[in-house]
This record gives sequence, C-alpha cells and structure tokens, in this order.
Amino acid sequence: MFLAIGLLVVVGSILPGYTMHGGAVAVLIQVSEFIIICGCAAGAVFTANKPSVVLAMFKCVLGLLKPSAYSRQACAELLQVLYELFYAARRDAWSALKATSRNPRRVNCSGSTRNSKAIIMP
Repeated sequence: MFLAIGLLVVVGSILPGYTMHGGAVAVLIQVSEFIIICGCAAGAVFTANKPSVVLAMFKCVLGLLKPSAYSRQACAELLQVLYELFYAARRDAWSALKATSRNPRRVNCSGSTRNSKAIIMP
C-alpha cells in the first residue's frame, strides 16, 4: 500500500512541476530515457555499496510487496493503549505512569472512568 502511495506522490509531484515550467509531458514518456535513468541509478547503487548491502536492499524492496504482518485489530489495540497512556499522563501529570514503569507488563492507565481491561504485555 505504501509503495503505491509513494509512487503516486512521486509521479504526482514530477508531472505538475514539469508542466508548470513549460515542459511537455510527452517528452518524459520515452523508453530510451527510462533505460538511461534506471541504468545510471542501478549502476550508482552497485558502485556505491557492497554486494551484501545491494542484496539486502533488493530483499527489502521485495518485502514492500508483501502484505502487512500486523492486522487491523492489532493496530487498533496499539492505538488504544497509546491513547490511554497519553490520556493518563495528561490527566495525572505523568504521576499515573509511575506504577506502569515499575511493573511494565501490566498496564492499566484508564482509571475508573472507563470500562477497559488491563492489558498484559509480552
């Protein structure tokens, strides 16, 4: 998802910027220029880095195409914990977090006003 958004941002910023300066978009869409630019970029990466770094870079780029390891529920749970932590810190001027820092595996910062369970962290 972030790969598609990143590519959209790149193309969405290059094309309007190029046309604002009077450039014709058809000039940008040429196969020979893509080969030259991509070849120069790949050559610069190969000469500037060790083979192990280049291999790790390609593995990371391919990893961008995989789905996320975290589910929507896990992300929502993390946001809820962060919200409760920051809310308690704002409400009690960080004094509520003292108990949490002494026993970080059991976090319950919601107080008596909210109906939430304590979260046991691994």
